[in-house]
Amino acid sequence: MKTDSSLPYLVHFSEVDPKQTLIVHVEGGKVFFMQERLQKIMQNYGINIPPNERKDYGGKSIVYLKNEGDDVFETAFRQIYYKLHLPKNEYQWVDVLTS
Repeated sequence: MKTDSSLPYLVHFSEVDPKQTLIVHVEGGKVFFMQERLQKIMQNYGINIPPNERKDYGGKSIVYLKNEGDDVFETAFRQIYYKLHLPKNEYQWVDVLTS
């Protein structure tokens, strides 16, 4: 069984509109954002790493999206941003996109 840490697509859905909207696609350690606004936020402001987790991120207090593949950013996005900032009843990692 695959876990959130291995699923390639982050989608948004709601009870009002059950259609999935692709937000993020992860492939080969690189995170692709389908929404330019979110991509710019991740490039310019990054993900704040809580003090008690910084040792897991090379002591960094902020991890930024870079153009090349970055396992540290992918991990921070999945383990911190997704878990702390996105409501799980609207955002989920999935293995296959549905229309």
